[in-house]
Amino acid sequence: MPLVDYPSDSDPDSEAESIVDPVAPPPKKRKSCASENDKEARSQTVPPLPQAFLDLYTTNARASPVDDPSLHQGRKRQTPHVAGQWPSHVYIEWHPNTHQHKTLTTFVRKVARTVASNLHTLLETDLGAVAPLHVSLSRPLSLGTAQKDAFLKDVTEGITSARVSPFAISPYRVYWYTSPDSARTFLVLSVAHPAHPANAHLSRFLAQSNATASAFHQPALYSRPQSDEPGAIDREAFHVSVAWTFEVPDAAAKEAVDTLFDGEFAGIKAWDVPVDNVKVKIGNVVHSVPLKRTSRTAVQTNLFT
Repeated sequence: MPLVDYPSDSDPDSEAESIVDPVAPPPKKRKSCASENDKEARSQTVPPLPQAFLDLYTTNARASPVDDPSLHQGRKRQTPHVAGQWPSHVYIEWHPNTHQHKTLTTFVRKVARTVASNLHTLLETDLGAVAPLHVSLSRPLSLGTAQKDAFLKDVTEGITSARVSPFAISPYRVYWYTSPDSARTFLVLSVAHPAHPANAHLSRFLAQSNATASAFHQPALYSRPQSDEPGAIDREAFHVSVAWTFEVPDAAAKEAVDTLFDGEFAGIKAWDVPVDNVKVKIGNVVHSVPLKRTSRTAVQTNLFT
């Protein structure tokens, strides 16, 4: 006997049954659409993806090893592709939540209208996905194949030796930053530790990263050559880039953006951006160096000595 006894096409009973139009149950009423606030609240309750998973997809697929600005809004590759060379970067990564991403997107759009500039957002990928933001702890580096493993080992040991526990940073001002490595001008948010505006935490990481870069004959980030202090850095230079343009805004445009940030978008200054690891990207592989909790005494000793 078959598992399911289907009636044959020649069965008169089946033909009769196919003609009968049974009374359909009344359609269920649709539930009213939830408000935007409810949707946002539910989206924020979704557990975040594991950091190791995000690291796998932090790099866009490379279209071509040949520098073709037409594929990237006119941008030119900062470090030209050379076989056997590995573009590298040390940085802190920030994944804005739903509210933060929406607020930053609105801010960038209003800035674009204010300065009448062809402003390109860094808040989304080319495919429209939410992009992570970065606080750089190194210049764009180029390591040889024989150097990359040793560099990763040394920079990891340097970050670990800083003995800094997880902490938070907050945006506190907006300004335009013209990159020394490209022809672009970036719209950036300065960041600092709320309790330590001198940025002792970030400065320690940067000092370790710069020392490692120098040992591998790579340029240092935020160094101040005019200073008498060896390895001196600009402690106010740490920032997150949110958009870029090939144009340089004039003084009036800069003042208008400052007013916008300090007024309608002043709430951004109250955000806490958690820092619990440092990223080391070599080629297309991202390594995460976690910050371990230490005793309060040890942290204070290391940060302010």
